[in-house]
Amino acid sequence: MRYPKFLPENGTIGFVAPSFGCATEPYYTAFLNAQKKFQKMGYGLDLGPNCYVALLCQTKTYVP
Repeated sequence: MRYPKFLPENGTIGFVAPSFGCATEPYYTAFLNAQKKFQKMGYGLDLGPNCYVALLCQTKTYVP
C-alpha cells in the first residue's frame, strides 16, 4: 500500500467541490468557517472553480 506524504507546515489545501457545491446555507457558512480555521493554522487555500456553484437538478419521470 502506498501512503502519501503528510501535509507540510504552511502547505496548501486544495478544495474541488462537493457534488452539490457550497452555495447554500448551512454549507456556505460552514465552508467559510473551515477556511478561516485552516488559514489561522497557517495553511494556504486553493479553491476550485466549482466550490460555490449551485446546481439545480430536476428529475422528470416518464409515465406512459
